[in-house]
Amino acid sequence: GNDRTGGRLYTLDALPGRPDAGGIQIGPDYERFHAIADKLGVERYVPPLSLRDALYNIGGQSLTASQWLGAKVNSLSPNEKATPPDTLFFRYIAGLPKLENVADWMKQEAQTIDIPFKAFLVQQGASEEAQRLINANLNGNGINTLSALHVARTMAIFAKGRGPIQFVRGGSQQMTNAMAGALNSEVILRSVVSAIQVGSDGVEIRLAGGRKLAARHVICTAPFSALREMRIEAELPPEIRLMIAKLPYTRASFAYLQATEPFWMNDGLPETIWSDDPLLGRVFVLGNDPAMLKVWTNGGGADLVDGMSDADAGAAMIGRIETARPSAVGKLKLVRMFSWQKNRF
Repeated sequence: GNDRTGGRLYTLDALPGRPDAGGIQIGPDYERFHAIADKLGVERYVPPLSLRDALYNIGGQSLTASQWLGAKVNSLSPNEKATPPDTLFFRYIAGLPKLENVADWMKQEAQTIDIPFKAFLVQQGASEEAQRLINANLNGNGINTLSALHVARTMAIFAKGRGPIQFVRGGSQQMTNAMAGALNSEVILRSVVSAIQVGSDGVEIRLAGGRKLAARHVICTAPFSALREMRIEAELPPEIRLMIAKLPYTRASFAYLQATEPFWMNDGLPETIWSDDPLLGRVFVLGNDPAMLKVWTNGGGADLVDGMSDADAGAAMIGRIETARPSAVGKLKLVRMFSWQKNRF
């Protein structure tokens, strides 16, 4: 349906530095990915270690990790006060049961933590302010809808990996471009699937323009957010149809900003900004030459960004960055907004 291969691997080739809007990190346990990349000659590399420190912007006030403990905006409970905002999540997930194997999330005994992450935090004694800060930059839509079991499964995946995280040289979409180029036939693009019909002698795929494709079998890897737009004429259990119709995806929207100079290298402050402002979320340095930043919003923050025009959202973000970090004043411009929610595929 799209005009490119890659799906959620999407390298923005037209932007300075060619940043990725989709998947970036290749875990050490991505064995099939690495095997295919080796076969196709797709180069990977280990990125430089990112600094753990962040410039915190809480309640409109900017402060460093060393200033956090005694800050007036630090309204955590006494036993939490020494924990920086971006590490509260990791402090509390230490109380999750450890899954010995990734697949253990499906075992009956693991279902006791298939509860909202908020409920788990309450069980662990997290204060309301800790819950608010964790929710501010959660890799999910919110602590009320994220399952604690999902978090435990994610931690099991990370624990399984042995070795460094890697990136694809030139952007993640180099991988899918190489895969498409290695095929013996052309990939059909710009052809929206409207229906999948399963019959006694095979499967028929109907395209929006009226074209039909027939096959003995079809492997469909469309995300549910796209699959729910297709009519599926097949014997599917009601539970599966409900899952396709209702399963939520994490909402994520980004802004890519270009700077006239890498001001973050000269002001003595940490590169990354971590904010409870939903329009800022997290601000990452993508590179120093060209000097580029990425503003990353999730969940409610992404909804807020998506409800604004690109120009208004970009101006609001830049204004907040300039307030949080005065060295940025007059040095930033918006080059691209990107929302996964606005992508129908």
